[in-house]
This record gives sequence, structure tokens and C-alpha cells, in this order.
Amino acid sequence: MDKQAFPILDDERWTDRAKIVDSQHGDIHVERDSSNEIEAAHEPAAIDLKLQQPISSVMTRNLRTVYAEDTVEIVEETLQKLGYASIPVQGSNGIIVGMIGPQELAHFFSENKNPKAVQAWEISCCTTFEVSPDESIEAVSTLMTEKKVEYIAVTELGELIGVVSALDILEEISKF
Repeated sequence: MDKQAFPILDDERWTDRAKIVDSQHGDIHVERDSSNEIEAAHEPAAIDLKLQQPISSVMTRNLRTVYAEDTVEIVEETLQKLGYASIPVQGSNGIIVGMIGPQELAHFFSENKNPKAVQAWEISCCTTFEVSPDESIEAVSTLMTEKKVEYIAVTELGELIGVVSALDILEEISKF
């Protein structure tokens, strides 16, 4: 193996899950780490067990919302300030009336409308879905797939306690 071409590879080094070895023939091959922890993570039973965990284990908590009457300018500022990709839209009665995410904002700005003149409720995705914090990750991911939504509100006794995104679920599953 030409060490000049692969300067970051030593003769042997350990990664999180594998040992990369420079063999006598100059090839690189990978030897799996056989620790029980890594083997267990790759077993289908471990993944199934993870999918049965409650959605509350992956949801975003301590949410901020925007009000339905807020302008799109305020929504955009709030998203940037908080570092959120999406945000729930709350009606005057405290109920979540929609969500605003990247898709809604992209559509809004493609129409060249004035963000100071349009209110949040006008651009929010009004098809919101709510799940209980006890719903399994698997059940919520199935619902999201069937309904083609990227975000779902997690509520308890009618009160918003979190939001889960498709990315949250994907990140959790990809840990395996």
C-alpha cells in the first residue's frame, strides 16, 4: 500500500467498530471488533427493541412556538435565533394549528411575498398530527410515512410537550 496516498492510515489503527489493517500484500482489509456491545447493536432484536421505545425518548422538548398572528418575518427570525428547522404555530386558544418548516418557507419565498405582511397561519402546514408521548418510535414513523409528514406534535392531555421530526427518528435508528 502506498502510504503517501493514504497518509492518515498507519499500519494498524482502531476505529469505533473496526480494525483497519495494512496486510502484507499492500491491501487494506477490515477486521470487525467482536465486542458484545457492537454485536448486540447489529442484531435485529436490538433494533426492534429500540423501535418499541416511546417517542418521548427522541422528541425535542422545551419547545418554543410562534403565534398564528405572527408575521413570517417573526417566524423566520425565531427559527434562526433558536436554531430550529421547524416550529409549531399556536392559535389564540393555545392549540397547535399548524407547523412551519423549510418546505413552507421555501414555498412562501418562491412567491416573492412580503414577510412583514403575511401571517404565520397563512403559510403553515395545517395538516398537523398529534401523538401521545407513549407511542412507539415504530408507530410514529409508520404514521409519518403514511401521511407524508416530516414533523409530528407530541401532546399530553391536549398540551404540546414536544415535536418529533423524521430526522430525529432517522438519527436514533442510525445509531445502530
